[in-house]
Amino acid sequence: MLITLRPIFELGDRCLSAKPRWHLGLYKLFALSHMRIIGVWFERSRQRHALACLDDRLLKDVGIKRADAAREIAKPFWRK
Repeated sequence: MLITLRPIFELGDRCLSAKPRWHLGLYKLFALSHMRIIGVWFERSRQRHALACLDDRLLKDVGIKRADAAREIAKPFWRK
């Protein structure tokens, strides 16, 4: 059995690579933007947890009042 290979441009509509793939770039952009947002949310959550672990002496050292820290800790991760 003899198999002949033809270039992609001769396959025409039967070949998936002949179709434009601009939509794949949109999906990638969409996914990357969501991954970035999730990363920001994770970092905010981590920082608020670390702030909750500080005692009054350390809060005073960085210049944050306990009430300000409590207000920041109470925020959900998606809120700035």
